Amino acid sequence: MHAPTVDRTTNRKGKVVDLTFEEIRSLDAGIKKGKQFAGTKVPTLEETLDCLPRNIWLNVHTYASEPVNVAKVLIDKKREHQAFMACDRKGAVLVKEKYPQIKICNMERRGDDVSRYIRETIEWKCGFLQLTKLGTPEEMKALKDAGVKINYFYAKNPEEYKKLRTAGVDFPLVNGIGNFVDAAKDDAAKTVPQKKN
Repeated sequence: MHAPTVDRTTNRKGKVVDLTFEEIRSLDAGIKKGKQFAGTKVPTLEETLDCLPRNIWLNVHTYASEPVNVAKVLIDKKREHQAFMACDRKGAVLVKEKYPQIKICNMERRGDDVSRYIRETIEWKCGFLQLTKLGTPEEMKALKDAGVKINYFYAKNPEEYKKLRTAGVDFPLVNGIGNFVDAAKDDAAKTVPQKKN
Protein backbone atom coordinates (compact mmCIF):
# COMPACT_ATOMS: atom_id res chain seq x y z
CA MET A 1 0.00 0.00 0.00
CA HIS A 2 1.34 3.42 -0.88
CA ALA A 3 -0.88 5.33 1.53
CA PRO A 4 -1.05 4.74 5.29
CA THR A 5 -4.75 3.87 4.99
CA VAL A 6 -6.80 1.61 2.71
CA ASP A 7 -9.47 4.29 2.25
CA ARG A 8 -8.51 5.61 -1.19
CA THR A 9 -7.85 2.31 -2.95
CA THR A 10 -10.24 -0.22 -1.43
CA ASN A 11 -13.84 -0.69 -0.34
CA ARG A 12 -12.99 -0.21 3.33
CA LYS A 13 -11.53 2.40 5.67
CA GLY A 14 -8.74 1.93 8.18
CA LYS A 15 -5.03 2.17 8.81
CA VAL A 16 -2.85 -0.42 7.11
CA VAL A 17 -0.88 -1.01 10.33
CA ASP A 18 -4.10 -1.92 12.14
CA LEU A 19 -5.04 -4.65 9.64
CA THR A 20 -3.70 -8.18 9.29
CA PHE A 21 -2.48 -9.52 5.96
CA GLU A 22 -5.64 -11.64 5.70
CA GLU A 23 -7.85 -8.60 6.33
CA ILE A 24 -6.08 -6.59 3.65
CA ARG A 25 -6.36 -9.49 1.19
CA SER A 26 -10.11 -9.68 1.82
CA LEU A 27 -10.60 -6.08 0.61
CA ASP A 28 -11.77 -5.18 -2.88
CA ALA A 29 -9.04 -3.14 -4.55
CA GLY A 30 -10.76 -2.89 -7.92
CA ILE A 31 -14.31 -1.73 -7.39
CA LYS A 32 -13.37 1.96 -7.17
CA LYS A 33 -11.84 1.71 -10.65
CA GLY A 34 -14.98 0.22 -12.17
CA LYS A 35 -17.36 -2.73 -11.96
CA GLN A 36 -15.22 -4.74 -14.36
CA PHE A 37 -12.42 -4.71 -11.75
CA ALA A 38 -14.59 -5.74 -8.79
CA GLY A 39 -13.04 -8.48 -6.68
CA THR A 40 -9.43 -7.54 -7.47
CA LYS A 41 -7.28 -8.32 -4.44
CA VAL A 42 -4.54 -6.11 -3.04
CA PRO A 43 -1.37 -7.71 -4.46
CA THR A 44 1.67 -8.61 -2.43
CA LEU A 45 5.01 -7.07 -3.40
CA GLU A 46 6.01 -10.45 -4.87
CA GLU A 47 2.87 -10.61 -7.01
CA THR A 48 3.39 -7.05 -8.18
CA LEU A 49 6.99 -7.73 -9.18
CA ASP A 50 5.93 -10.87 -11.05
CA CYS A 51 3.70 -8.87 -13.39
CA LEU A 52 6.06 -5.95 -14.08
CA PRO A 53 8.42 -5.81 -17.07
CA ARG A 54 12.13 -6.25 -16.43
CA ASN A 55 13.23 -3.24 -18.47
CA ILE A 56 11.66 -0.33 -16.56
CA TRP A 57 12.69 1.44 -13.36
CA LEU A 58 10.77 0.42 -10.24
CA ASN A 59 10.44 3.04 -7.52
CA VAL A 60 9.74 1.05 -4.32
CA HIS A 61 8.71 3.27 -1.40
CA THR A 62 9.17 1.86 2.09
CA TYR A 63 7.25 4.23 4.36
CA ALA A 64 6.21 1.85 7.12
CA SER A 65 7.67 -1.40 5.82
CA GLU A 66 10.74 -3.09 7.16
CA PRO A 67 13.20 -1.94 4.48
CA VAL A 68 15.54 -4.94 4.80
CA ASN A 69 12.60 -7.31 4.21
CA VAL A 70 11.61 -5.33 1.11
CA ALA A 71 15.20 -5.43 -0.15
CA LYS A 72 15.27 -9.21 0.31
CA VAL A 73 12.17 -9.55 -1.88
CA LEU A 74 13.86 -7.46 -4.60
CA ILE A 75 16.95 -9.70 -4.40
CA ASP A 76 14.90 -12.92 -4.36
CA LYS A 77 12.93 -11.74 -7.41
CA LYS A 78 16.15 -10.67 -9.17
CA ARG A 79 14.94 -7.09 -9.58
CA GLU A 80 17.89 -5.24 -8.08
CA HIS A 81 19.08 -4.20 -11.56
CA GLN A 82 15.97 -2.09 -12.11
CA ALA A 83 14.60 -1.23 -8.67
CA PHE A 84 15.48 1.50 -6.26
CA MET A 85 14.22 1.77 -2.73
CA ALA A 86 12.92 5.16 -1.65
CA CYS A 87 13.51 5.38 2.08
CA ASP A 88 14.85 7.54 4.86
CA ARG A 89 18.50 7.57 5.98
CA LYS A 90 17.99 4.98 8.73
CA GLY A 91 16.35 2.55 6.29
CA ALA A 92 19.03 3.15 3.68
CA VAL A 93 21.83 2.33 6.12
CA LEU A 94 20.13 -0.89 7.23
CA VAL A 95 19.55 -2.00 3.64
CA LYS A 96 23.08 -1.16 2.46
CA GLU A 97 24.65 -3.10 5.35
CA LYS A 98 22.87 -6.29 4.31
CA TYR A 99 22.35 -5.76 0.56
CA PRO A 100 24.93 -3.30 -0.80
CA GLN A 101 23.76 -3.93 -4.37
CA ILE A 102 20.37 -2.32 -3.72
CA LYS A 103 19.97 1.16 -5.20
CA ILE A 104 18.71 3.85 -2.83
CA CYS A 105 16.58 6.93 -3.42
CA ASN A 106 17.22 9.43 -0.64
CA MET A 107 13.82 10.40 0.78
CA GLU A 108 15.28 12.22 3.78
CA ARG A 109 13.99 15.55 2.49
CA ARG A 110 14.86 18.73 4.35
CA GLY A 111 11.72 20.80 3.84
CA ASP A 112 12.64 23.83 1.78
CA ASP A 113 16.39 23.24 2.19
CA VAL A 114 16.90 21.78 -1.29
CA SER A 115 20.63 22.55 -1.21
CA ARG A 116 21.17 20.41 1.89
CA TYR A 117 19.04 17.59 0.46
CA ILE A 118 21.09 17.58 -2.74
CA ARG A 119 24.40 17.80 -0.85
CA GLU A 120 23.49 14.92 1.48
CA THR A 121 22.29 12.75 -1.42
CA ILE A 122 25.70 13.13 -3.07
CA GLU A 123 27.63 12.65 0.21
CA TRP A 124 25.64 9.52 1.09
CA LYS A 125 26.25 8.12 -2.40
CA CYS A 126 22.56 7.59 -3.11
CA GLY A 127 21.76 6.76 -6.71
CA PHE A 128 18.44 8.62 -6.75
CA LEU A 129 16.57 11.46 -5.09
CA GLN A 130 13.10 12.96 -5.43
CA LEU A 131 12.86 16.72 -5.68
CA THR A 132 9.76 18.81 -5.17
CA LYS A 133 11.66 21.95 -6.14
CA LEU A 134 14.61 22.27 -8.51
CA GLY A 135 18.07 23.09 -7.25
CA THR A 136 20.27 25.72 -8.82
CA PRO A 137 21.80 24.88 -12.22
CA GLU A 138 25.09 24.20 -10.39
CA GLU A 139 23.39 21.80 -7.96
CA MET A 140 21.58 19.99 -10.77
CA LYS A 141 24.92 19.61 -12.57
CA ALA A 142 26.54 18.30 -9.36
CA LEU A 143 23.83 15.62 -9.13
CA LYS A 144 24.46 14.61 -12.75
CA ASP A 145 28.24 14.58 -12.20
CA ALA A 146 27.71 12.27 -9.19
CA GLY A 147 25.55 9.92 -11.30
CA VAL A 148 22.39 10.62 -9.30
CA LYS A 149 19.10 10.03 -11.13
CA ILE A 150 16.58 12.75 -10.42
CA ASN A 151 12.87 12.12 -9.77
CA TYR A 152 10.58 15.12 -9.53
CA PHE A 153 7.19 15.21 -7.81
CA TYR A 154 5.44 16.21 -9.99
CA ALA A 155 4.92 17.78 -13.45
CA LYS A 156 1.47 19.37 -13.55
CA ASN A 157 1.28 19.86 -17.32
CA PRO A 158 3.26 19.05 -20.50
CA GLU A 159 5.00 22.43 -20.50
CA GLU A 160 6.31 21.85 -16.97
CA TYR A 161 7.37 18.33 -17.98
CA LYS A 162 9.50 19.80 -20.80
CA LYS A 163 11.09 22.38 -18.46
CA LEU A 164 11.94 19.68 -15.91
CA ARG A 165 13.56 17.46 -18.53
CA THR A 166 15.58 20.44 -19.82
CA ALA A 167 16.71 21.14 -16.24
CA GLY A 168 18.09 17.59 -15.95
CA VAL A 169 15.22 15.71 -14.30
CA ASP A 170 15.33 12.06 -15.35
CA PHE A 171 11.89 11.01 -14.12
CA PRO A 172 9.19 13.67 -13.85
CA LEU A 173 6.28 12.02 -12.06
CA VAL A 174 2.87 12.88 -13.53
CA ASN A 175 -0.83 12.39 -12.92
CA GLY A 176 -3.03 11.63 -15.91
CA ILE A 177 -0.31 10.16 -18.09
CA GLY A 178 -2.45 10.43 -21.22
CA ASN A 179 -1.96 14.19 -21.14
CA PHE A 180 1.83 13.78 -21.37
CA VAL A 181 2.15 11.29 -24.24
CA ASP A 182 2.96 13.87 -26.92
CA ALA A 183 5.52 15.63 -24.69
CA ALA A 184 7.16 12.29 -23.88
CA LYS A 185 7.28 11.33 -27.58
CA ASP A 186 8.94 14.67 -28.40
CA ASP A 187 11.36 14.11 -25.54
CA ALA A 188 12.19 10.57 -26.72
CA ALA A 189 12.78 11.79 -30.28
CA LYS A 190 15.42 14.21 -28.93
CA THR A 191 17.12 11.77 -26.53
CA VAL A 192 16.98 8.36 -28.24
CA PRO A 193 19.72 7.92 -30.87
CA GLN A 194 18.24 7.49 -34.32
CA LYS A 195 19.35 4.54 -36.46
CA LYS A 196 21.35 5.45 -39.52
CA ASN A 197 20.28 3.95 -42.85
